[in-house]
Amino acid sequence: MPENEFKRVNRSAELMLANDDGTKIYRIISTTFIPKPEPYTFFYFYQGKLIRFIKSDRIDDYKFIR
Repeated sequence: MPENEFKRVNRSAELMLANDDGTKIYRIISTTFIPKPEPYTFFYFYQGKLIRFIKSDRIDDYKFIR
């Protein structure tokens, strides 16, 4: 998925990291009435293309998962 399409569809996505090499990481927080074990999803883009996504229970996991 291209980054521009991702941003268009996921308007609540927060940009967490942007590197000079073209790497960007976005975070989406799931908000529901029923608590989820992994409410955070991190989307990794490299040069405008989605390369992976990870679900997590910690708000700052993007710092540790590479």
